[in-house]
Amino acid sequence: MKISDIALKNVRALPDMRRSLLDGSKKPHDVILVTGPMGSGKTRLLESIAAWKEATGPYGGPPSVAGLARDTGAFGEITGVWELSPDEVRRGQISSSALRVRVEVGACAPPPVVERGLRKVLSDFFREETHGKVEYFPASRSLSDRPLPVPLDALSEKAEAPMRTSRDPDKYGIERAWIGARLEADLAAAGAALEGRGVLISRQAPDSLAPMKAAIAKLCPHLRLSGLGKNRGRPEPKFLRASADTRMDRAEVFLAELSFGEQQGVLFAAAFQRLALSCSVVLIDTPELGLHPADHARFFRALCALGGNNQIFAATSSPGILGTVVPDQIIDLSPERRA
Repeated sequence: MKISDIALKNVRALPDMRRSLLDGSKKPHDVILVTGPMGSGKTRLLESIAAWKEATGPYGGPPSVAGLARDTGAFGEITGVWELSPDEVRRGQISSSALRVRVEVGACAPPPVVERGLRKVLSDFFREETHGKVEYFPASRSLSDRPLPVPLDALSEKAEAPMRTSRDPDKYGIERAWIGARLEADLAAAGAALEGRGVLISRQAPDSLAPMKAAIAKLCPHLRLSGLGKNRGRPEPKFLRASADTRMDRAEVFLAELSFGEQQGVLFAAAFQRLALSCSVVLIDTPELGLHPADHARFFRALCALGGNNQIFAATSSPGILGTVVPDQIIDLSPERRA
């Protein structure tokens, strides 16, 4: 799934606008950047897209369109076009691969008229690469170490779905717990194999986190996930970090000891693998969080390469990231560019 057109009217903190998101071949752009000065509405545009999605086919969580109208006495509108894959058309038994949906926003706004199959496709949430999803990475995201509301193995897709479009800063604590659980499971499987065979060649050792390790290496080239250790008596993932002076000098650090920027790389790498983010619409607020400006463009390119056939909407003020796309892929909310 992708979005090929978006229009807003009377939406709070945003100008009335319409933007085609198609490239020269009439295919949706894979990357769209939203920029502008502080207070121009970059985050609000991402959350408006998430609210439009929830009104069209809900996961059952926030955000809501109820508070989005700019003028309290009138409804606003968010209108967009969903471009669906042949598999999504088949699964939803949908009449067309391109469906325009108009959603009225504001208190007591009437529900939109949505084709039943489209509603099903957008509201289904499965942690499978073949199922497109909508994921929102808010600027407050972190690898929270707060206890999960339920044990990880009891967290069903139905229970998790409402988190996906929310701006809950702790929702990626699931990734932190998942990394530890996967490392423990791999160690247990390796131990069982060693006990059964008496020998275990390193390349035969179980490695369920291989895609995540490869993603971390691309996002943070100096960092490698090395295993599981004990930090203050608690199991915690540990990493090898290359020295700034030489790639041969590596220090072992725990997850909690990583810089904020490094933790962002781990967060994205883990979330893209655990959630199987492919064929999905991914909303990212400030992808450059915690990074040096010299790393912005490289990190963002690596981020966009995660998963497969995704469409990335990113709100950013980074010149480096803005330089990775052509002007047609930028929505500039600067007052002088709104006309």
